[in-house]
Amino acid sequence: MSTEKDPKEQRRYRRILVSASVRYAPRQFGSNIPPDLWEGRVVNISRSGAALKLSQRLHSGGLVEMAIIQSDPPRCLGVVGKVIRCEPMLEIDSADPNKTPLTCYLVAVEFTRTLDLEELSQLRPDNCLYDTVAEERISTETPGP
Repeated sequence: MSTEKDPKEQRRYRRILVSASVRYAPRQFGSNIPPDLWEGRVVNISRSGAALKLSQRLHSGGLVEMAIIQSDPPRCLGVVGKVIRCEPMLEIDSADPNKTPLTCYLVAVEFTRTLDLEELSQLRPDNCLYDTVAEERISTETPGP
């Protein structure tokens, strides 16, 4: 495993693929009305953020509350993030490719706090935990003389 980073890569932490759903609600400061709660999918996640596939457009710069839910085994992680980017995309139904594509949004979210390794490992497949721990050790080690 190479420890050199791609010079084009700006992320601090490596993204991992997960199979999880997300329930989310934009934060509404100064409002007595509870925010709407919607569902989407997590595309990938790292200690500092996630990419989400959502049915609703979110405004860049806004905060969003999320509950990331994995069903097997059942796990839930609550986190708040800032919307960095929201791009429309078309989703084709693989069961019926002749059906009109649905519009959804690819949303990049930066968490307001860095997840610790235990939180992140809850969402990873069990056989990938070692890679996360090794990756963290590499990123925190300082080069020798």
